[in-house]
Parts: sequence; C-alpha cells; structure tokens
Amino acid sequence: VELLWEDEHVVVGWRENTCMAKPISRAQLFELGHVAVRFGTVRSMSFAERHLSALVPNLRIEITTPSFSSVARLVVGTQRIAVLQKRLANAFITSLPIRAWPLPVEIPVLRMMVQYHSVRAGDPAIAWLIGQMQQVASAPYLSNPIMIEDQNN
Repeated sequence: VELLWEDEHVVVGWRENTCMAKPISRAQLFELGHVAVRFGTVRSMSFAERHLSALVPNLRIEITTPSFSSVARLVVGTQRIAVLQKRLANAFITSLPIRAWPLPVEIPVLRMMVQYHSVRAGDPAIAWLIGQMQQVASAPYLSNPIMIEDQNN
C-alpha cells in the first residue's frame, strides 16, 4: 500500500449564491440543500458525506449524482452547495461560475492510496503504473492549486 496524495474538502456553490459571498458557517452547511455523490445500486455515501452525516444525521440532500465530476455543474444556477475534494474544486473553478470556501467543520483528510498484492511488489508493470499515477498526482496544477481565497475575489 502506498500513498498517492492527500486532499482536504471544501464547500462549493454557485458564484451568484448569496450564501457563498463569504465563508459559510457551520449552521449554513447543515441548513442549505446539498448535492451529494452516491455510488452503485445501494447508493453508498461518499467519504465526506459519511463524516458529515455523523455530525448531522439529517443532512439536507436535494440532488444525488453518481460522479464527483458532475457535482460542480449541479450547483450552478441554484442555492445548493456541495462538499468536494479541494483538488477537484480547483479544477472546476477556472471553467465554471463556482466559488469554494474552506469547510467549516473538521473531517479527516482524504488519503488516496494504491494497493497491490505483495506477490506483485517487484513487478515492473506495477512499478510503472504507480509511477505514472504519482507523476499525475504531483502535476503542477494539482500540487500548486489555485488558492481558494484568491478565486473568490
């Protein structure tokens, strides 16, 4: 098992959403409608949603989507918010009218890991693949993301 990267979560919303004019409060986080990601036929919660639900069991989920890549588009033109990984939010900030702020509650950092069977530890193909993933994970646009505070001006 090897660590590829760590990422924190942020709150994203439409730039014209009045609640997104400044960092949102803990109360707003739990009062506003959310866009959430659910996986598979059993509609499993995401890492962030599991942790938020532990804080507030009745989180106001208004829309669900099966993909993190569609979340930012689903807040545009609405008063809804979403919790996304900071790297992903930064990727959308330049192309969508969204704003992002730090999450007003503490949840654990997301750790992206790669796992393989120990029998494959010396496999050059596995080593190559992990190297490719590490190279992508350290790309400048990911390792030096747009500062959340800068894009909100």
